[in-house]
Amino acid sequence: MHKLLTLLVLVATISAADEFVAAPAHHRKPGVPEGQVIAMPQWNSKVFPGTTRDWWIYVPAQYNDNKPANVMVFQDGHDYVRLNGNWRLPIVFDNLIHSGAMPVTIAILINPGHNGSYQPKSPWRVSNRSFEYDTLSDQYARFLLAEILPEVGKRYKLTEDPEGRAICGASSGGICSFTAAWERPDAFRKVLTTIGSFTNIRGGHSYPNLIRKTERKPLRIFLQDGVNDLDNRHGNWPLGNRRMESALKYMKYDFKSAWGEGEHNSKHAGSIFPAALKWLWRDHEKNRDRRAQLLWQDVKKAQTTFEGLHPPDGASPEQMKDFFERYLTAGENLVNLAQRYARWFPDHDGDEALEIEEEFLELTMYCNSSHRQRLWDLDQARIKASPRNEANIMSEWVFRDSVKGLGEIDLEKLRSNLQSFVRKYPSDSSAVEIRLDVGGLFEAKERLQLLTEAEAVLPKIPKSLAEMYRGRIAQQRKELKWVDQVVPLEFASLDGRRVDRKALAGKVVLIDFWSTGCPPCIAGLPDLREAYERYHRRGFEIIGISKDDNEKHLRRFLKTAKLPWPQYFNADLKSAEHLANKFGIVGIPVLWLLDRQGQLRYVNGREDTNQKLEVLLAESAD
Repeated sequence: MHKLLTLLVLVATISAADEFVAAPAHHRKPGVPEGQVIAMPQWNSKVFPGTTRDWWIYVPAQYNDNKPANVMVFQDGHDYVRLNGNWRLPIVFDNLIHSGAMPVTIAILINPGHNGSYQPKSPWRVSNRSFEYDTLSDQYARFLLAEILPEVGKRYKLTEDPEGRAICGASSGGICSFTAAWERPDAFRKVLTTIGSFTNIRGGHSYPNLIRKTERKPLRIFLQDGVNDLDNRHGNWPLGNRRMESALKYMKYDFKSAWGEGEHNSKHAGSIFPAALKWLWRDHEKNRDRRAQLLWQDVKKAQTTFEGLHPPDGASPEQMKDFFERYLTAGENLVNLAQRYARWFPDHDGDEALEIEEEFLELTMYCNSSHRQRLWDLDQARIKASPRNEANIMSEWVFRDSVKGLGEIDLEKLRSNLQSFVRKYPSDSSAVEIRLDVGGLFEAKERLQLLTEAEAVLPKIPKSLAEMYRGRIAQQRKELKWVDQVVPLEFASLDGRRVDRKALAGKVVLIDFWSTGCPPCIAGLPDLREAYERYHRRGFEIIGISKDDNEKHLRRFLKTAKLPWPQYFNADLKSAEHLANKFGIVGIPVLWLLDRQGQLRYVNGREDTNQKLEVLLAESAD
């Protein structure tokens, strides 16, 4: 009889401890604005092919498009969305956000997927739950990041700051939440796991050892379980969570654990849900300001580093190649930091970060496809904000979309882009600008046609712009007047060699208009050297016409680079006698090709250089 009474008392004690106890935040309060719960259309996943799922989003009343909202993802969303369950998420979020205990946060409440045309009556019976939740991989995180967050982002502005993203779940949903953050701490930094299945359903029992042997990740974790949780063939739930607790403590994680007396249910977890949320989001705004400050310091430091990079005096082509690699790496680092800042903290110095990002995206987009897409997205946003600037903005993409790599241009693509642009914007000043900008990449006949087309547009644009463009057109025609004419070359090179028609008689000549301060010019020197070594014995010569104004610097460069061809130098770059000015050359690099009679045959020796040389070298000198 005594033993029976003891047993009854023990059962009653456990039962009492396993009850849901509502906290004040679980109840509606006067004056607290209510957020909106939106049932989303059933989702068909690509990351988990063949599955469909139900899901909802909660949007707090305080949400404002001017500032990205934090986001918290809840697995088994059907259990959290109810107003009379153990979680009562809409009510709890309303109260905590209103009181300032947690920031403005959009909740995504999503069920696991089901293989089949119809969802089962009980959402706990969906077919893909264990695979999605208990598998230790990045697949579920990819599902959220590639499908769900972008879908919500179409309606609401969500933060991309991982410190502003949390994830929560119970049982298998608990280990799923931990796995998502563990695999992608760059996307989720806060985890709430209750009665987590850190057991051997699909290998989850290995996490404690993995945590101990892996460098600490920037995660904040709230872990809950009950001492009377499950004990079955997959393992012991309390033991698994105790091992997780011990491993997190050993690795000095920012974590908190809470233990109840209950079994495998949400009664205790639901009771402490408001307290857990408060702990997860503690000091969020204060920490956010500090993170913004530190990241901005990194942006400015990266900008200083990038802008401080200059080609070394007298650098060889090999040294210049190394410089370009460091230059691009520093530029890409700056873009990435500015991009991160603009996305994470748009309400701080976001506009200035965007300006920095856009300035250098133009450089790095040719080496990074994601930067190209980012620049496109920014330009589309600019067009949406100011439709009247559409032609000017889109004119930039005529050239951008024809570049295959740094310095590599697809001329056929450029022709096609140019034709499409001028058809769409025939009377805009950008139709003149773009013809003048890209004309130098074509040979004389096409350039002259482009200049004629540009002149036809001038009467249709403002007079002030038309006058400016007439000056540029005249300058380009000055250069093109030398086509099929003998180019007069007569000077003493820096090394004392005499350059004139007698010395060049019967030779095919490439004239390189360049300077040591022109990165594309330097980048092209290895190709020129290769062409010189290949064709020099067949009657090929290169003449360098430098636009440097420092003779000492140029001589030092030439000594290091060991360029074998003669170089013209005149420090007075504005002089009408300077050969570059005499021939109408403004921008560089420009490469001219002269035939054996000294006549200018090609004004764009940069493209298809070897093919053009073969044509000219095959011709007779007579």
